[in-house]
Amino acid sequence: MIKVVRTIDDMAKVLESKAVCYISGPITGIEDYRERFMEAEQYLKEGGLLPINPAYMPEGLKYDDYFPTCYAQVDVSSALCFLQGYERSTGAAREAKRAKKNKKEYWAFTPPQFVGHWMCDRLQHPEDYDDLRGMSKEEIEGKKKVWIATLAKEGQALGDWIERVNPPKTEKEKQNDKVRQFLRSYLYCQNQIDAACDEILKLDSRRKRITVQYREVHGGCGSDYTEAVIENIKELEDGIVAMTKQLQSERVKVQFWIDALDDFRARNVLTLCYINDMQFEAIGKKLNYSLDHVKRIHRIGINKLREILQEKLFKK
Repeated sequence: MIKVVRTIDDMAKVLESKAVCYISGPITGIEDYRERFMEAEQYLKEGGLLPINPAYMPEGLKYDDYFPTCYAQVDVSSALCFLQGYERSTGAAREAKRAKKNKKEYWAFTPPQFVGHWMCDRLQHPEDYDDLRGMSKEEIEGKKKVWIATLAKEGQALGDWIERVNPPKTEKEKQNDKVRQFLRSYLYCQNQIDAACDEILKLDSRRKRITVQYREVHGGCGSDYTEAVIENIKELEDGIVAMTKQLQSERVKVQFWIDALDDFRARNVLTLCYINDMQFEAIGKKLNYSLDHVKRIHRIGINKLREILQEKLFKK
């Protein structure tokens, strides 16, 4: 979720949070983009934020090759600073979409809003600044109103842009999400089994380590602890047996509906994605398809499955 700064108080909350702040803005075709990003990085630091500057990445990569790193940086941030020209930047739009998809809260703002908060803060104590000392109360209030209006105007423009690049999902898109969730049931069950197996390995390793330490110190085997761990492992193993049966059932179910597609390319892509747990890039290499072609086939398959599963998944 993205919350847009619209007031002085909003900007104050961002600064008080000491947020990790990702700097987003136009790069392609901007000669002095590094200077712009570095300037933003400097004043964000001075404001107490922890800025992440993507302009440090080397030049020469393919356009799309920059985004895995950019997305990872967005993921660890909790604020987004959009530089001038963001509304014309494809990269900024993609980063805003990434943030909107994440299940966490982001504050979004622009440099004029940051400056507006800074100026209003100075205007609270004009006697401390040579350039403000001697101003009348009317002049101070007038300047405050200008900066408060700037924050509101910038916030409105930024909020409208974020809504445009992240439009609400249509009913069809919501139904496609349900189809993908339905297809992921097999992999979800598999992940639960893997997690239980990992927990068993951790418990058994801890049991052995504690038993050795106990024996060295006390000359015993720590039987009470050992029995408790063994009981936990037994419960996990019983759960794995039950989940394995469910896993087989989920695989048959998912494969059955994938096989209901009459497009063999869609069957191949969806099987590799939802049964073999392969990413689009790996599927493309295996089938000798481009990444865009894999995504297109996947989209076709999901749309057709939505129609096939209409009554099963979406009946009122």
